[in-house]
Amino acid sequence: MKKIISILVLTFSIVSSAIAAPAVLTNLSKQGFNRYSRQKPVIIFLSIGCNIGDHYNKQFIKNFKTMQGVYLSVVDYNNKYSIFYTPLKMEVGSILIAWKGKVVASSVHDDEFLFGYNQQYMWAIKHLKKMGARIQYQPLDNARIAPVKRNYPVNIEKGKTSQFFFNGNLQDAIGKGFFKLNNKSRLHSGKLYINGSSSGNITFTHARFPKIGNTTTPFTMSFNFIQKKGGFLNQNVLFEIGNRFITVFINKGKLIFKISASGRPAGCQKYDHYREYYTFYETNISYNTYHNIILVWKPQQQRLSVMIDGKRLKDLKFSTKLKIFFSRFSIPISKVLFGRNGSSHGFRGAIDDLVIFNRALNHGEMKALYRLFGLK
Repeated sequence: MKKIISILVLTFSIVSSAIAAPAVLTNLSKQGFNRYSRQKPVIIFLSIGCNIGDHYNKQFIKNFKTMQGVYLSVVDYNNKYSIFYTPLKMEVGSILIAWKGKVVASSVHDDEFLFGYNQQYMWAIKHLKKMGARIQYQPLDNARIAPVKRNYPVNIEKGKTSQFFFNGNLQDAIGKGFFKLNNKSRLHSGKLYINGSSSGNITFTHARFPKIGNTTTPFTMSFNFIQKKGGFLNQNVLFEIGNRFITVFINKGKLIFKISASGRPAGCQKYDHYREYYTFYETNISYNTYHNIILVWKPQQQRLSVMIDGKRLKDLKFSTKLKIFFSRFSIPISKVLFGRNGSSHGFRGAIDDLVIFNRALNHGEMKALYRLFGLK
């Protein structure tokens, strides 16, 4: 049966002005690939034919539909060579750009740390501009911005809700949180060891622990960790805050942050979600070496401040779109989980000296916290 290219035109409005969505090419054939890529650039998402693939196909179209002057297409990874050939590196989930009858760019070929549609979207814009393509798009918020280095006042006792030293027990030194271990985690020599699986979670029973929702609340978390060889090399889940609200991966020495919002809006039965990824290219998390990480969540400013081994990095600025999602859902935080959750690859190593605050520490307090607990 002859394959037919069907074009679905969607509409999307931003504020008061309407932006027509790009055409979506379905059942793309070799002939269609040559024809359409000579008209204007085609952004291709390499997927797989299953329920998970269908989910990510919809997410790709949803996140790229604000771009004008291009076609969008989802191509089955296993059938790609029946449509086009390219020597560029390709993987499931990567984004390709086709122009004038050939694939001219691949996201994973250019950068193996381009996780998430927000980072891939910016990569596509960069390449399309370089090609001279006539496109219109909705700019994303700047993802990394200079930190505010306020050094006063300094008080690292104020707002401290929990503290774990792991000195022979799992007791919270000042609060009511506790760890629940599984059979692949253990205490030894004042450290909590994790063997590529979830170590359990910390559950706080007092009202001071922050909740992220319509009334967003800042918090700070600090701990030391060491990564051991022998586990998975890619996308090791170091820890999660809440129900995958903030997830931090280690991928070949780079820290990758995923921030997610999900739920059902009030009076609505439809489940909705949105997530963004951010790669911290300047990090170099080595094996068999202790590192300290301090995170400061400042939702009203749309910022996540990060300090690694006493060095303050550029702040992560999450998008206004994500902030809107947080305002739609009430998302309580009830746990901090280290290691593996679900099917994700788990962190293999140890953690020590975990401290949590129910407020955002300033730059001076972050430095003081590192001097007191970091890599001692």
